[in-house]
Amino acid sequence: MPFGTEMPMFAWLHRKPTPASEDMRRVRDALVDYPPYEPPRWTSDTQSLRDANREYTNYFLDNRNRRVEALFNFLAKFDVALSLDDEGVKAVSAWCPIYADLLVDGLEHDYENDAVWHAYHWFEAPWIGPLTGLNPIFDLGVYMGECMLCRNSRLKWLPYINPEPNRGALHPIHGQRSGRPFDPMKWTYTECKNIHSAKMAREKWSESRFFWKHASTGQ
Repeated sequence: MPFGTEMPMFAWLHRKPTPASEDMRRVRDALVDYPPYEPPRWTSDTQSLRDANREYTNYFLDNRNRRVEALFNFLAKFDVALSLDDEGVKAVSAWCPIYADLLVDGLEHDYENDAVWHAYHWFEAPWIGPLTGLNPIFDLGVYMGECMLCRNSRLKWLPYINPEPNRGALHPIHGQRSGRPFDPMKWTYTECKNIHSAKMAREKWSESRFFWKHASTGQ
């Protein structure tokens, strides 16, 4: 079953937009035709949790390369050459503090919009239209995870459906020496909010932050 249909709580997405900065216009132009992530959605009505887990895991693993390719094409519009090597990760890391928080309206710590959070984490709405920017946020997580796996053969994706129906899925990577799983999709979403907060506070954001996080979690 695909994403749910749009609900009234997303009516705020159709409000009159505020004037866009040059960086925001560039992001919006680059997002045109970005392929949406459209996973199967479990409601428990006709499918067991076990079968839903198997279906989602297969969908996610089978689409990893497509998601990284979508991100590659998107970042190429900013003259960023995405690759799995260190230079590619550094280039993405330098891109993030300029543009990552502009991907979707509502990525704010103090005034975060619940509709955006629910759409991303619980798959409550399709990632299209004003929510298209959730796709590259998710794909940054896929890319980060693939970079980690490329450097450490002990690591492994172990995605799973949230046991509570209609609550999305999680995407932990297991195998670190610390024994702690790491979910790069959750990290990239929070990182976008952190970048926004830093801009509002006029704080300098490290252009190597994404790179060093990827390096430290890939041990």
